Amino acid sequence: MITLTAPISVHNVFGGSNTVDYDKLVIARPNLDPVDMKITGQARLYSTANTEMPVLTGQLTVDSFGLTASLQIEDGEVQRKVKVTLTQAHKTAIQTAITDAHAAVENGIVSIGLVDGTRSAGV
Repeated sequence: MITLTAPISVHNVFGGSNTVDYDKLVIARPNLDPVDMKITGQARLYSTANTEMPVLTGQLTVDSFGLTASLQIEDGEVQRKVKVTLTQAHKTAIQTAITDAHAAVENGIVSIGLVDGTRSAGV
């Protein structure tokens, strides 16, 4: 969970003047693809000030072979799209995180005996 530095204000009713702040971001169903070196997932925005407000959903895409990472939330009147240009250092960090997570899963399934074998680097 990520607490947003600057919450996103959303009108609590269509056409109304009162707003509710959405201040928590959760990345759900993350998918780390070790072949394409991409991270995708569902982005969920929550309001801790008003827990009766609906969860706003969107998509997260981080492509370490491409030029950008993007976070897109589109839900009713809320339409936010953020793109960040990745430096080579960002890309390397993302690829390392994906590779390490992939290795941890493979090492885990070998260590608990789900698979009988020896893990080696690569895909």
